[in-house]
Amino acid sequence: MRAGRSTHIRGRAESVAAALRTGNIQIEPGKTQLLETRRSVVRGWLTLTETLRADGRDALADDVGRFLKAMPPPQTEREWFAHALLDRAREARHRIPEPMAR
Repeated sequence: MRAGRSTHIRGRAESVAAALRTGNIQIEPGKTQLLETRRSVVRGWLTLTETLRADGRDALADDVGRFLKAMPPPQTEREWFAHALLDRAREARHRIPEPMAR
C-alpha cells in the first residue's frame, strides 16, 4: 500500500477523486454510527476523568483531557482519502514555480 501498488487502495482513491472532481461527495451510511461510537468513547473518557479527579489524581485527569483534545475528528475511509487527496493537490500547487516576468 505504501509503495502505491495496492489496486484496492488505488481504486478507492480514484473513486474518491472522481467524486471530488464532480462535486458528488455523499455522506456514507456508516458516518452516523461512527459519530455515535465517538460520542460513546468520549463519554467513557470523561467518566474516567471525573473518577480520577474524585480520587485526587488531577494530573492524570489533565492528561486524559489533553488526550481527548488531541483526538482527530472521526472520519470514514472516503473522508480520509478526500482530505489526503486535497492536501496533496494543495502541496502540488505550492510547488509549481511561478512563470518568470518578462
